Amino acid sequence: MSSWLEAEGVEVPKAGESAGRYDHGEHGHDPMRGMLTDAQMRRLAAARGVEFDRLFLRGMIQHHQGAIEMADAVAAGGSDLLVAELAADVKATQDAEIARMQDLLRS
Repeated sequence: MSSWLEAEGVEVPKAGESAGRYDHGEHGHDPMRGMLTDAQMRRLAAARGVEFDRLFLRGMIQHHQGAIEMADAVAAGGSDLLVAELAADVKATQDAEIARMQDLLRS
């Protein structure tokens, strides 16, 4: 992904660099959808055992759903073929992962 972004002239974080300055949500653009809140992260950090497992899965489902929302937005408004292909791949793989995690939650 980094190589592709650099080829497109988009600045990407370097190893060890805070990615915060690259979060477009911090600059008035679309925020990263599906990210856990600080409160959710604290609750996850404090959880143990089955409670941790369930919170982790619910958080990852939320995170993957955010990726699907962003992919759908790109597919609806974009014109770059490679980006459209990436968006379709993200949607397909994240849908599959969500289904697996929902199965785990049910079991």
